[in-house]
Amino acid sequence: MTFQDIVPPASRRSIRDIPVPGNRNSKPPTPSPRPTYSPPPPPPSPEWLEPREKRPRFWLWIIAVIALVILFFGVSYFFAKATVKVTPKIQEVDVSQTINANQKSSSLPDGTIPYALITLEKEGMADAPGTGEIAVSQKASGQIIIYNNYSTASQDLIATTRFATPEGLIYRIDKNIIVPGQTTVSGKVTPGSIEATVYADQPGEKYNVGLKDFKVPGFQGTPKADGFYARSKTPLAGGFVGTTKKVSDQDLAVAHAKIEGDLGRDLLQQARTQKPDNFVLFDSALVTRFSALPNGSSTSNGLVSVREKATGYAIVFDRDVLNSYLETSLDQNTSTSTIMGLDSLNFNLLNKANFPSASSTAISFTLGGKIKLVAQIDQQKLKNDLAGLYRSKISTILTNYPSIEKVDVVYRPLWLWSFPKKINSIDIEILNP
Repeated sequence: MTFQDIVPPASRRSIRDIPVPGNRNSKPPTPSPRPTYSPPPPPPSPEWLEPREKRPRFWLWIIAVIALVILFFGVSYFFAKATVKVTPKIQEVDVSQTINANQKSSSLPDGTIPYALITLEKEGMADAPGTGEIAVSQKASGQIIIYNNYSTASQDLIATTRFATPEGLIYRIDKNIIVPGQTTVSGKVTPGSIEATVYADQPGEKYNVGLKDFKVPGFQGTPKADGFYARSKTPLAGGFVGTTKKVSDQDLAVAHAKIEGDLGRDLLQQARTQKPDNFVLFDSALVTRFSALPNGSSTSNGLVSVREKATGYAIVFDRDVLNSYLETSLDQNTSTSTIMGLDSLNFNLLNKANFPSASSTAISFTLGGKIKLVAQIDQQKLKNDLAGLYRSKISTILTNYPSIEKVDVVYRPLWLWSFPKKINSIDIEILNP
């Protein structure tokens, strides 16, 4: 058997290949750095394996959340409110009453109520076609306000009493009037006053003047001369002497109908504006009297100005007095109710043709129709009964309130299970029927 030398592969080194250093004391060469190996981090341990001091304190978070919830609800209940919307019971009642009234405010017989009278005047005009010519002689007229700054006593002025302008033009009233006396309010003296219509002493255009101041010639030389005077409310117009277009009876009737319709509506609106807030004015309680005024001169297009004056007498009643009268006279238990629909009743003045009367201020009228009796509710007592009451118990409380038809409650916050204990935190809202 033949043995051959075993030759190591070229890539492997032999001890023979290691060089022998020439000097043992020389430093060996610095070996090249070798790459280091870093093992991967171990997987995290389960929480239950972590040390106790490193575990999250979840119970602290839970306590904090619970505390916030308690605080939220506590604040909500501190500011809790409840709004109770109450619908009262309503009873409809028929009214058919004949009532006596007097303009006097005291010493009235039983069953008689007082009334107040508002007097209004207004002029109107409408154009009508002229069909021919006619000679006319017209006096100017207008509205004045007569003042009594002489005494607290009223002053009678008879028809034809004269009023003079600074230029000496004379105008007269055509009916008797009474000028009220002075009044004193909070130490301030206010002269009495009344409106009136004056007519020129003579026809003609020279009496057509603007706003003027007037003296009363009949008082000259007496202490009343300076205390009684008048001032224009409207210009004085309508004076004319000459020929103008004639208006047929049919056209004249149409013009007057239009004027009276317009004046009636204007006076009613004016009366509503002038009446005190707590007074009642029925539409048919305005009595209007119309009087024709001289027609104006014809225009270039052949039209004639038809003029008319309206005097309105508005009868008004104190609402509380009239309510009290109806509560007493109606066969109903109205002591705990409020009357609604009073203004919608039908008013009819008896013996209207003789109103107003110079000899008497007594009147009689009828009221008819339907009114509503709205039950009154003791709001303070209801608040006291509801304070602190559980929501489920409200029906037991309402059995003590027969005047209530229905109740709706709005709670704030919505999750309240009872009414607030503070009475001021409960609002009562009576719904308007």
